[in-house]
Amino acid sequence: MGLLDKKSIQIDGISEFFWSPADNFLSFWIPENNEIPARVTILAIPSKKEVRVKNLFNVSDIRLNWHKQGKFLCVKVDRYNKSKKANISNFEIFHIHEKQVPVDVVELKEQVIAFAWEPTGNKFCCLHGESPRISAMFFEIKGGKIEHLETMERKQATHIFWSPAGQFVLLVGLNSSSQLEFIDTSDMTVMNSGEHLMVSDVEWDPTGRYLVSIVSWWAHKIDNAYWVWSFQGRLLRKCPMEQLCQLLWRPTPASLLSAAQIKKFARTTSPT
Repeated sequence: MGLLDKKSIQIDGISEFFWSPADNFLSFWIPENNEIPARVTILAIPSKKEVRVKNLFNVSDIRLNWHKQGKFLCVKVDRYNKSKKANISNFEIFHIHEKQVPVDVVELKEQVIAFAWEPTGNKFCCLHGESPRISAMFFEIKGGKIEHLETMERKQATHIFWSPAGQFVLLVGLNSSSQLEFIDTSDMTVMNSGEHLMVSDVEWDPTGRYLVSIVSWWAHKIDNAYWVWSFQGRLLRKCPMEQLCQLLWRPTPASLLSAAQIKKFARTTSPT
């Protein structure tokens, strides 16, 4: 291993940087400085060519969220409202694999508290607002355009966990409401809901068929346990365990089936 071109890449004032999960792209952002706007840059490596640059004004904070397959980059931009007392958010969605990397903007009037991409598809979900008036908004990118799918209001959620297989998503209030809601985004229905008091962690299994909700000893010194749920939200088993700190699923090897075969199998075995 050696330093690329035997010299560092000089970027004054850089705040954060993240690699694309799929391509040799580096994304980073630089905050505003006096009259110079904040700047988000996508840099190709090893050529160091700037693939896309976007200037942003009146910024209080920025978060970069890559799609797992590297198809999109969501830049969550927080800005102060006119009274300077609260933040409002919007998304700048970079279409990485399209010519000249076009950017779409999704405007929101409240601060976003959570964001997550669907791992295998083109959907994304965000939570915004203040408790107890949290809303969950779902979007999908179709034909290069962003389509609003659904807004679910009055949710008791703080975090979003997509199934590794896509389509199904869990909204959960970690260390707060303890509510779990299992949603099928193919028709935007709530399949089931449950409660696990003091839940502090959630882990999907690699296939997306099961998940566990955990009360970790690191977060709470009592009632440590993990509960096993189906992807549809059916509670299968409660497993108390003193001083349980962490639970991780064993990684699953890549499937020997093609994507088309997996899709066909899913259709024939889906619940009715």
